[in-house]
Amino acid sequence: MAHELDFTTGRAAIAYAGQTPWHGYGEKMSPTATPDDFRKAAGLDWEVISAPVQYTIEQKHLGTIPMVPAGKVGTVQVPSRKALLRSDTYDMLSIVSDRYVVAQPSKVFGFFNELMGQQGLTMEVAGALKGGKRIWALGRMDDTFVLHGQDEVKPYVLMATSYDAAMATQAMLTTVRVVCNNTMTYAGAYESGESAGRYSVPHNQEFDITAAHGKLGLNEAAWMEYKRNMENLARFTVTPEQALEFFYTIAGQGDGIVRNGENGTIVTFPEPSRVVKQYIQAYKQGPGAHMTSANGTAFGLLNAVTYYQDHLAPAANSGNRFDSATFASGNVRKQHALATCLKMMEAA
Repeated sequence: MAHELDFTTGRAAIAYAGQTPWHGYGEKMSPTATPDDFRKAAGLDWEVISAPVQYTIEQKHLGTIPMVPAGKVGTVQVPSRKALLRSDTYDMLSIVSDRYVVAQPSKVFGFFNELMGQQGLTMEVAGALKGGKRIWALGRMDDTFVLHGQDEVKPYVLMATSYDAAMATQAMLTTVRVVCNNTMTYAGAYESGESAGRYSVPHNQEFDITAAHGKLGLNEAAWMEYKRNMENLARFTVTPEQALEFFYTIAGQGDGIVRNGENGTIVTFPEPSRVVKQYIQAYKQGPGAHMTSANGTAFGLLNAVTYYQDHLAPAANSGNRFDSATFASGNVRKQHALATCLKMMEAA
């Protein structure tokens, strides 16, 4: 299916509060629903259990080529591997190392319990993709801000994990620009490596809920810094040439820009790639592009990139695009765009 929602049990594994998702599936929840209410409504009231991986050599295989020794007939267990299964259906999720540490669905949703009391957080959506191999939950913090009196930006906390070794267990701060539904995680904008705003744990370690809360930097200082940066980007005007240079740089074509050897001014731009063309289109005509906060500003540059990654980037389906834009290469490109915008502003 294009949305990649999990239909293992015959119904969509998704629960939501507010507007119906674009795909039209899911269980609508009350605004007061708890994280555990969301977990159950989204069909995630199961655990991941492990089983040994083994194979069977039958008598009929004797004498075949390559020759099977007689002593090998029977069931043989594969060393250092285990199968991960859903406890509700016993469907196999993956085969992983025997050192693989699972963050159970109940732990993912337990992460949000404390935040509901401390941060005024309300659950908005939770679900599973790819037959349960990927689960996630999203909660909204009560601290929306508005740029230039009309451009609304809402803060969220997102947590996700995988049961196929494709992604680490992650918790992160993210924002959504309401007019275009663009998402922007702000981890990595101020520090390199592990930074405030994001907590990622590989599957050879336990996910520590207390450490995650601390690492996310859910405090007034961190959030105020982010808001100040967005407000400053929305006030920072850019020239058409600066916009082009930005898009070529983010798309990986910056090395093709020809500059004057004496003063560094731009002489020519290379032939734009499809990505550069779509960035420019989003910058000029995308949702919210004509708002004062985005029209001719660094905030507009940033949102052209986030809009492309969230809604237009090539993908096999929308589920894959969500994965990329939130956790993988698409998110890396959005972080690069944010860091580049901030550097542009600092250099002015």
